[in-house]
Amino acid sequence: MAGALFRSVAKVKITQVPFRTTPDVLLAVMRGDVDVAIESYGALKSAIDGGQVRPIVSTGTHRSLPNVPTAAESGMPQFEMLGWNAVFAPAGTPPEVIARLNKEIVEIVALPDMRKRMAELGGEAHGSTPEALAEHLKKDIAKWKMVVEQAGIERQ
Repeated sequence: MAGALFRSVAKVKITQVPFRTTPDVLLAVMRGDVDVAIESYGALKSAIDGGQVRPIVSTGTHRSLPNVPTAAESGMPQFEMLGWNAVFAPAGTPPEVIARLNKEIVEIVALPDMRKRMAELGGEAHGSTPEALAEHLKKDIAKWKMVVEQAGIERQ
């Protein structure tokens, strides 16, 4: 999907080579089988820290690494892609249970030790609200639906 978004935003014709795993992507880049790869910072953090690969651009809203510009800084503000995780509960979960879970999770991700550990893993811990998550999910679905349609990707 990231490759399809990049092709659309950059308006370039590139051959996209899908890989099953991050180690497969890393090996292909290191061997020179591919010229460039799009992968999450957290997944390649140890290879970046070890000098095996060099990051070129960050697809986030701000720099993950001080010397690596964002796509927006590089002239492609539409090439924004953020990986994120969330906690979901079954439909019909009582609102008071959702509120309690949210309160506890927001407090946990705000803890300095949690934020430090997430940074060590290449991520950032953020708390939110169920309403903000619903809005974020709605926007992501619309964005990726458009990317799929523009790329002509069909369900298999």
